[in-house]
Amino acid sequence: MDTPMIARILRFGAVGSLCTFVYLGVVLTLARMTPLPPLANHVLAFGALVPVSYFLQKGFTFRYAGPHRYSLPRFVVANSLAFLASTAGVAIAKEQFGLGEIGTIGIVVVIIPIMSFLIMMLWVFIDPNRDAPAPQR
Repeated sequence: MDTPMIARILRFGAVGSLCTFVYLGVVLTLARMTPLPPLANHVLAFGALVPVSYFLQKGFTFRYAGPHRYSLPRFVVANSLAFLASTAGVAIAKEQFGLGEIGTIGIVVVIIPIMSFLIMMLWVFIDPNRDAPAPQR
């Protein structure tokens, strides 16, 4: 693995860690302060992170200089896929396996980052004129 890729993974991890802590703060606050079920808490917390994540991933992690008109729609699709996968994971963990809040949150914070990095690197933040990651600025 080359040095730029390692640096990108470390930046992604830093942004992901920040977003994870924000997610945990929001979801746990909602769990403690509202009568909402875990799935509703998850939906609200996930939605709150989309704009924060986009700008951090675009500018810091992938250092993508391409236009928003190209990367933003793809980011929304990628996050929609991550949302669906995480929501299904939460629902299945809760309903089929009887996991509580910690177990359902664990699914979101482990599986989704790996899936998201790959999708963003290979599809969201690539040069629109070729099928390879865009050069960093």
